[in-house]
Amino acid sequence: DCDAIVTGEISYHNALKIAESGRLVIEVGHGSSERLAVPGMCGRLSGFFKEQNIKIKVQKSSSDCGLWRYKVE
Repeated sequence: DCDAIVTGEISYHNALKIAESGRLVIEVGHGSSERLAVPGMCGRLSGFFKEQNIKIKVQKSSSDCGLWRYKVE
């Protein structure tokens, strides 16, 4: 049991069911939730390539673009 659900994506009907059950629904957005994993993934890939002696440089993009911006009050 929980008080809140945090998700990257959820359908309207599923969010409505959760909200009607008294829980809080927090949708951070698909891209925003994946953004949290980028630094760790870059490190893991760099480490893997180095261990395998594969000469590939992994570089995290310095640009960021959110396609959808909205706020529900």
